[in-house]
Formats: sequence, C-alpha cells, structure tokens
Amino acid sequence: MSFGITQSGASFRYMGHIGNGKQPGFHMKGGGSADVYCRSGFPVFQHNVTEVREQGADLFLKGLEAVLSRGYTLNDFNFILPHQVNGHLGCLLSEHLDIPESRIVVDADKLGNLGSAAIWVSLDRLRQSGKLNKGDKVLILGAEATKYLYGGFVFTC
Repeated sequence: MSFGITQSGASFRYMGHIGNGKQPGFHMKGGGSADVYCRSGFPVFQHNVTEVREQGADLFLKGLEAVLSRGYTLNDFNFILPHQVNGHLGCLLSEHLDIPESRIVVDADKLGNLGSAAIWVSLDRLRQSGKLNKGDKVLILGAEATKYLYGGFVFTC
C-alpha cells in the first residue's frame, strides 16, 4: 500500500471523538445561542481542568492510532505538530512517543495558547522556517476539549 504524494498539501484526513457520556472540558455558562443573557455582560467560560487533564492525552493517542492504522509509522514524519495547550507538550510527547523533542513542533512556549489557531499558526511558522524540504511529511494532531474531538491530517511539502 502506498501513501505517496506527488504535490504538496494535506492528505489522509481523520477525525473522531471520545466525548460520549463525559462532561465537557469547556463550556459557556452564560451567553451564546442557548442563553443570550449574561449577568456579567460578557460570556463566562467554565474550564474543567481535571476532566481535560484526564481526557486530553487520549485525544492525541486516538489520532496517532488513526494514522498508524493506515500503514504510517512515526518515522514517516519529519515533524509532529500537535494542538498546543502549553509549552511543555513537546517534552511530554517526546517522552511518550520516544522520539526527539526537536521533531515535535510547539510554539505555545513562545506565543501562548492560541486556541483553535494554534495548529495553523505553527504550521505556517514551520513552513516559513526553512526546516522543511520537498517531500517532508508533517503529522498534524488536532484535539478539542469541549466534547473531546480529535482530528488531523498528514501535510506533505
């Protein structure tokens, strides 16, 4: 089975969820379409840190499982770019996956948590860094904690 790509771009897209029956990691307590009135005047977000900590790693593992089930190995990727909740994620993934931290793209230590823009900003920064060569592959591992969605793609230069 071949997964070769002749031009740059995204391939092998995947997505799934592990949120059934679980409390959301984030939710809006006031405001939004379900409750347009906010006592404070601003939407209020609740962050369930404990639940996110318990479920968060599984989102990355499910993404890896999806990619590896298609015949890829971690060695197929020059870089792995995860959703970045903090600047320590590179170290944690490096230890868990037993790959050099230099192959894991993390900008949260420099830019902070950019939320849903984190992957796109980091991918753009990686593309502009000069570190990628034609044919290099980057594994994108997306994660979302409101109802624990995971998804991503393989980007080939």
